[in-house]
Formats: sequence, C-alpha cells, structure tokens
Amino acid sequence: MLEDALRQRVQRVLGVDISDDYGTTEAFLAWQCPSGSYHVNDEHVLVEIVDAAGRPALPGTVGRVLFTTIENHVMPLIRYEIDDYAEAVDARPCACGRTLSRIGRIHGRGMNLFRQADGTLVSPWKLVEPVRELPAVHRSQVIQHEVDRFTVRFVADEEPSERTKDDLRAQLIALFGAPARFDFERVDDIPRTGRGKYMSAICELGGALP
Repeated sequence: MLEDALRQRVQRVLGVDISDDYGTTEAFLAWQCPSGSYHVNDEHVLVEIVDAAGRPALPGTVGRVLFTTIENHVMPLIRYEIDDYAEAVDARPCACGRTLSRIGRIHGRGMNLFRQADGTLVSPWKLVEPVRELPAVHRSQVIQHEVDRFTVRFVADEEPSERTKDDLRAQLIALFGAPARFDFERVDDIPRTGRGKYMSAICELGGALP
C-alpha cells in the first residue's frame, strides 16, 4: 500500500510527487494521473466496486474490488475477487481530461481494514500514521484483536511517557469513531510475514496473512 505518510515524506525529502500503479498478479488494473485519480485500464479489464450484497457501491463509500479480464483468452477471469477494497466514485470526468473510468482511493486487503461493531470498515492508515509520529519510533504495527480491542506495537529507542500514551490513545479512539481499548507494546522487532511483507495494520477478525 502507498500510504499518505510515504507520499508526504517523499515530497518533503525529494521534492517530487508519487504516481501510483494498482495491479495484481492477474491483471494491471489502474494507474494514477497527475490529478490524483485512479484510471482503469478499460481496454484490458473491467473493474467494479461493490457493496456487501454485490451491488455497485455508492460514490464515496468503500467496497470490494471485482475485475473481469477482457484479453485473457486462455483463462478468462469473470468478476474475480481479490479481497481488496477501494472507494467508489461518481461518473464525472477527471480534471486531467482522460475519459477512462475511475476508481477512488485504494484501501488495501480485507485483512488490513479495521471493523466496527456494526460492520463498518475503517481504513487503518488514519490509525497507523499518528503512531509513526511518536518521537524515536522506528517501526510500528496496529493490530485489531476484537471489535473493541487493539494493540499498538512499536520499535523505539525509548518508552513513551504515560501522558504521551494517554494522549495518543484518546486520539486513536476519536479516529476509530467508536469506544475501543488501545494497549501499547514496545518490542525489539516487528517480523515480516512468510512472504516478506511488512504489515503496519492487521485485523485478526478474519483472513490469513499473505
């Protein structure tokens, strides 16, 4: 996932913007134009953003990503689901002038999205980024164990003060939008998954590590 914190760091340090490409092993789905929109490769693939019932997601809401390959004649994929979530957008043309269809912000895999009691999906990045702003934090990971219970793991030179933890806890609860318990755990390292991926957010309410 291309996170906002990385975009901002690259802009601050290198003075350049990042243009994101969105693809999977099976297909190259979309790419980001200078206006920030994700344009779908309409000549090669059909991308749908759908809700839990399989209906088109409303503009501005987060839904499941389905895609159908158009040029794969050997093994066509029809409404193929990859457990990714993205925002749906309306049909208005992009400011860049391109007429390719669009999708909104990519939120990542289902196992990375946090869940509220009513089933609402919450993007993890707004909870991850405040932790990274803690002084001397080198690496961090937010884990949702239950709907209302989280652990914030971090690698840091020193233990944050209790006041710092309380302030951050209050901020995370406000960002999550529901009552929740946030515990902090300072660790020596945050291991990668079996495939070498570093996961800054994990939801244990469903799904398996890739």
